[in-house]
Amino acid sequence: MCAVALRSMRTILVTENDTTLEDLMGLAMPTRAVVMQHGLLNVSAVKNPERVEGLYVTVRSPVTKVEMEGLPNLRVISTGSAGYDHIDTKEAVRRGITVCNVARYGPAVAEFNMALILALTRKIHCAHLQTLQSDFTIDGLRGRNLAGKTLGIVGTGNIGLYVAKLAEAFNMSVIAMDPAPNLEADIEYVELDEILTRSDIIAICCPLLESTHHLFGRAEFEKMKRGVLIVNTSRGAVIDTQALVWALDQGIVAGAALDVLEGEVLLPTGTLTAVLGENPTSEQTQTVAEDLTLIRHPKVIVTPHIAFYTEDSIRSIQEQTAENFRSYFAGMPTNTVAMPVHQAQRT
Repeated sequence: MCAVALRSMRTILVTENDTTLEDLMGLAMPTRAVVMQHGLLNVSAVKNPERVEGLYVTVRSPVTKVEMEGLPNLRVISTGSAGYDHIDTKEAVRRGITVCNVARYGPAVAEFNMALILALTRKIHCAHLQTLQSDFTIDGLRGRNLAGKTLGIVGTGNIGLYVAKLAEAFNMSVIAMDPAPNLEADIEYVELDEILTRSDIIAICCPLLESTHHLFGRAEFEKMKRGVLIVNTSRGAVIDTQALVWALDQGIVAGAALDVLEGEVLLPTGTLTAVLGENPTSEQTQTVAEDLTLIRHPKVIVTPHIAFYTEDSIRSIQEQTAENFRSYFAGMPTNTVAMPVHQAQRT
């Protein structure tokens, strides 16, 4: 293809310098150029933004009205995650933009839930810290068996259902809460209050929606069994961070394992000032302070949003993302979570 043709091609912008995804999309869509951007989405740094028709981001890159305005001919956004709360889907639909996700990428997140549950119940993180300090005593390291305990799962999509299967292999009793129960699943569905009062361990596997924002607040923690363990691989804002800190300090929650934090996008070096600006609001400052309190809390394990992060899952995400773009431009969108009416009518 000649240089003039290349310069005039419509493009797909891939953030975070994912070269494997670039190769896959190049094979899937030879009629469109793939433009790479190192790091998180920065619309102001995009050359020829008017040519961008497709955009790939991860949960670390918010896509708001501002970003959409900066890419005036954007038609489709694909996120490399099941969750899509970092994208303003209402604004996207208003602008005629389709939003896609990757709904399935294997058992990685469910397996990570069990890893966190085991770390909490057997105090593996505490034992590791002690041995690093040349302390080989077992004081304070007495754990709990999983067999016979009750696991309450909030959200029974692909991840929640797989967590239930893994828990049953440990001879745990499983109860679950979901506004749309899976009738084919062999699970006892209950209301949230029963999850709170019966569970020895609660695993949060639901998406972040308006209805699930701060689903776990102080009132909910007050109803929980004393000594309950909390595992969250969903989104940080499903939990009211201030309420969790209170519940930990009161001894209601004996331990928490969190792969997500309410203000996690504000925490990484180099991102804090970029997101908050030089004069952050008091609410933003408070969120960061509460997250840092959790990170430093002796009863809490915090990991940097890595539940999905396995070689197998990354490959699956890349393949599904390439297929999302290919199918969209072929007129048959897949994995859509938000779609303009005119596009929906054609599919």
